[in-house]
Amino acid sequence: MGLKSFFRPAPETQPETDINQVLTRLANNRTAIQVEFEEKKLHFHSVLSVKNGVIMMAKPEGLGENLTRECHVRLTVPGTHQEIRLVVSSPHVNLKSGGGAFVCSLPTQFESSHRDAVRVDTSRFSNIHLHVVNLNDKFPVIDLSDNGLKFRVLFQAGLSMFPIGISVAPAKLVASKFRLDLDELIPRVHKGLAVGCEIRFDKTKENKRFLTNLVDYLERKEERKVMVG
Repeated sequence: MGLKSFFRPAPETQPETDINQVLTRLANNRTAIQVEFEEKKLHFHSVLSVKNGVIMMAKPEGLGENLTRECHVRLTVPGTHQEIRLVVSSPHVNLKSGGGAFVCSLPTQFESSHRDAVRVDTSRFSNIHLHVVNLNDKFPVIDLSDNGLKFRVLFQAGLSMFPIGISVAPAKLVASKFRLDLDELIPRVHKGLAVGCEIRFDKTKENKRFLTNLVDYLERKEERKVMVG
């Protein structure tokens, strides 16, 4: 899948009220679900299986001993803002495929969304950049989230063009042939040759979905695909 395909928005669905039906549907469709390991603020995607009154999910390589009994993970139901909070009952199960999984107890209700901004490394994508109109220049974006970004200047002297706390406008976030007009770009930190910024833009439905889909797409590209056997 190419970068431009991320712009196809995920279908929005009405929130469902029966949590067991939601879990069964996700399991039957083998839907990739965003999972957050609360204690370590780790994010990955997995698919789940519902069997014998428990939930089993594939365990990414590298998670190792970070996942322990009675720790918590959160699932985000695709296409909604619904979240499901699970308690890990068994942190590691060997699968016949040779991979690993972990097991959680079945939940009884949905949780309120507490989503923090998910940040993704964009440094390897050459077609994602920041265009600062008044400078008639563009800068590579090396980090991106729903509410901020980090870009790189070529020389130390370039940092002076972006003083901390002083809004830069207008600017555009450009990804392939798509763009997001930014009302404000507010530098918050200088680190090396990088400038970390808060971004503000017209929160239309289209703009919000553009940025959310872009971040989600890039996050999936950075994660290892895992499957439950």
